[in-house]
Amino acid sequence: MHSITFNPGPSQITSQVYNDIRHACDEKLLEISHRSPRFNELSEKTITELAKYLELPDGYEIFYTSSAHQGWEQALLSTTNIQTEKTFHIGLGSFSEKWAKIADRLGYDFGLESVPYAQAPDYQNIEVPSDVTTLCVCHNETSTGVRMRDEDLVYLRSAYPEQFIAVDITSSAGAVKIDFSLADAWLFSVQKAFGLPAGLGILIVNQRVLEKARSLQSINPLGAFGLPYQEEKMRTKFQTPATPNVLSIFLLGEQCERWNKIGGIQEIERQTDEKYAYLECLVKKSEKSEFLVKNPAVRSRTVMALRANEEIVKQAHTKASEHNIILGSGYGDFKSTGIRIANFPSVGMKDFKILEKILYL
Repeated sequence: MHSITFNPGPSQITSQVYNDIRHACDEKLLEISHRSPRFNELSEKTITELAKYLELPDGYEIFYTSSAHQGWEQALLSTTNIQTEKTFHIGLGSFSEKWAKIADRLGYDFGLESVPYAQAPDYQNIEVPSDVTTLCVCHNETSTGVRMRDEDLVYLRSAYPEQFIAVDITSSAGAVKIDFSLADAWLFSVQKAFGLPAGLGILIVNQRVLEKARSLQSINPLGAFGLPYQEEKMRTKFQTPATPNVLSIFLLGEQCERWNKIGGIQEIERQTDEKYAYLECLVKKSEKSEFLVKNPAVRSRTVMALRANEEIVKQAHTKASEHNIILGSGYGDFKSTGIRIANFPSVGMKDFKILEKILYL
């Protein structure tokens, strides 16, 4: 039984969220109909608090999905004609490359530009074909700890004003401020920085996407969860076409309301940066570990990947276990020589300070 987890998803659950779960059970929220006025109010609160917390610009709408994987699929199907149009993916690691695999499975003509492991792309030197309709990028690659800079998104928006830009923000949304005006579609799931149990995803789109999705209804296999079908229900009563994850929707609303009361995304980002700076200082002092991503400008502040020799990594996990702590394992090529540390809001500074006992072996 662990007391702290630095695993980069599912996130550590705070006592506040546990209390929210108990409250949901006590109030019989797990038993309400998703067509009831009570659910309408619950869902409207969640959408309102989330939009406020993310500082979402006017003209963007929020939809529920089951996961970020479903968000990948819906972003493609809502923007790109499966018969005649192309998608292009910039891969930073395993998860961003999986998005391209989804495009392949759906039957899209797609392109993929991948960079060497744990390195960031030079976006200005990537040639996106002129006939591409949708450009898919990852804001924060969970497998390697590489992130996009704000200026990278600014460049892509200015360089490709006609293309749809879709961004996976799964391991950064909720912990750092994002300018949502710089892309057309954004997707994430709640089990990382939002600190909630897995089982709910969010897709945020602008009016361009909704208009294109409507035009694709007779072409693409949108299915029951296509945006045109969801839009009608959400706009009128904040409902969904099928029975949703009512508990997770409730928990997300409570979490966002709580964070909005203490200063919103500005305050949470301040805490994120404070913990990142602490770990950065710790790693600089260490002679046994280093950041996998060398350049701090493109190093994630929410999923920090460390590298050490295999024996040191084993010792760190053993030491962590002695303190009832779970460290994230390395991923892919650095599974045996890496440690990933989640810097999500549910992991506080007092938790981070325990890392000194573990990383200084």
